Amino acid sequence: MKKKNLFRAISATLISSMLLSMVAYMPTQAAGVKKLTVEYHTQQEIADFVKAHSGEAAQTASYKITPSTSSPYVIGRLSDETLKGAVDTLNSVRYIAGVPANVTIDDGYTQKAQGSTLVNAKNQVMTHYPTQPSDMPDDIYEICRTGGSSCNIAWGYGTLYGVIIYGWMSDSNSSNIDRLGHRRWCLNPTMAKTGFGKTDSFTAMYALDRSNNTDIDSVVWPAQNTPIQYFSYADPWNFSSKYRIESAKVTLTNKKTGKVYNFSDSQSDGYFNIDNANYGMPGCIVFRPNDYTDVDAGTVYTVNIKGTWVTATDWVFENGKWNQVDIGGDFEYQYDVNFFDINNPNKEVPPADEGQVTEFVTRLYTKCLGRNPEAEGLKNWTNQLVNRKIDGATVGAGFVFSEEYQSKGVSRQEFVQMLYRVFMGREADQAGLDYWLNNMKNGMTREQVFKGFVDSDEYTSICKDYGITRGNYNLKGIADPRTNGVVTPQITAYVERIYVKALGRPSDPSGIEYWSKEIADEVKEPVWVAELFIFSPEFEGKNYNDTEYIKVLYRTFMGREFDEAGLNYWIGELNKGRSRRDVLESFAGCPEFQEIIKSFGL
Repeated sequence: MKKKNLFRAISATLISSMLLSMVAYMPTQAAGVKKLTVEYHTQQEIADFVKAHSGEAAQTASYKITPSTSSPYVIGRLSDETLKGAVDTLNSVRYIAGVPANVTIDDGYTQKAQGSTLVNAKNQVMTHYPTQPSDMPDDIYEICRTGGSSCNIAWGYGTLYGVIIYGWMSDSNSSNIDRLGHRRWCLNPTMAKTGFGKTDSFTAMYALDRSNNTDIDSVVWPAQNTPIQYFSYADPWNFSSKYRIESAKVTLTNKKTGKVYNFSDSQSDGYFNIDNANYGMPGCIVFRPNDYTDVDAGTVYTVNIKGTWVTATDWVFENGKWNQVDIGGDFEYQYDVNFFDINNPNKEVPPADEGQVTEFVTRLYTKCLGRNPEAEGLKNWTNQLVNRKIDGATVGAGFVFSEEYQSKGVSRQEFVQMLYRVFMGREADQAGLDYWLNNMKNGMTREQVFKGFVDSDEYTSICKDYGITRGNYNLKGIADPRTNGVVTPQITAYVERIYVKALGRPSDPSGIEYWSKEIADEVKEPVWVAELFIFSPEFEGKNYNDTEYIKVLYRTFMGREFDEAGLNYWIGELNKGRSRRDVLESFAGCPEFQEIIKSFGL
């Protein structure tokens, strides 16, 4: 059997018979549109809560007791500061969702979570059901074993903050999207206590606590007010219910553009699934638009969900005893999702200046199409930008992928040179030109190259100068390129980037074929492939000093050159005795690298 899924966060495959469905009586027939029973928090309240529970301490990992993966084994324990940072991060997403955000650290749960990471790090396999190492004592293994079967787990994230926000709460990869198990455990309303563990790049969070009494019957993510910092355009949406769901139809309407997405078993404008496994709350509807989601600040969606709960006899706990009751019937929920910038809550975005926008559009005509604008086209693009119906990324794509530009039949080099002039405001430098042309030679599409330019800091600055929002460009039709072991251009382009950034050279045919296949077959997660390049004999043979080493990490994992303050900080950490491997894991788990990976659709 092919070994798969070893290097990524997988959904918690927990035995449902271990769990009791703590549900209350549900009427046979729902009457009218139901309201969400989670607490509603304003944008300002969310901003204030997150500021007070920043989770900053979870962006690094320190230990009260250092774990040991060799005999004599030591399970270890994270420092109180790191544990507090992790639970603050968890409580922040719970507060945004409107579920009880008073989860505390439990010592016993922390030991189980830490044990789970210890045995997985020892075996170098991520699993909820670890085998016992031959030299591990029975008492230590028992803690590790029971921890594995009761935790969210992950491999490849450098920090607990990173795995909570970009791993478990995202849950967007192919093995998790159908049920969103990690996310549902994080947002389980009945959770009151948890624990966290970390050994090397293995992480865990205890998930099975149900000691919080609550009457919440449904949870949604993204929430009614969601910071753009906590939800990616490629993340799936979900509606979770304490009752199992037989069928459902979802309508998602973008109130800014008027675009409507419909989801159901029969026909969907994107991904759709109903899962009734007991991940915190038994029922779950998962949906995601096929062209992903506009998550710019100020964007509002209306979600309407009509469905039928499973008709069955179930055991419920009420009035101090267990009773059998009949549940089932139709339901309907409707709610709005407001995306906002947590640094600028409640900020109203005024119309853009018409004169500045006219200059911006004229610039696109001359630099992209090579001609002066016609009156009708200039007016149309300008009006949409002034009223903020579209952004800089959208109008840029409108020009670059227009029939007029495509009919020019420009070469790869001419295409890249045009992108430099339009989206970076300068002529291409030779190194940059060679980089993009080499990527295209190895499978990167023109659309992917365009995304690299339109999402750049330089284009952000250009848009800002003209008073418009840059926005983000979503690659079309890329849900999960790692399908049935097929090596796609996105995968090839990602691996080529690692060669250039980490090793300072283009790939060789056998190398790019091997690493691309490892990702396509889901044997190795993209983040782990990048780390392995840094561990490679070729890289180590360069004998970089600490300064050169840190500079490479900046280029590879943050997509930019170092800043002086950051460089000095990391050099200081190495001088204090922190290992190069530990520093590498911090870079590999950073938000910037997660976004780089997502930009390739991975």
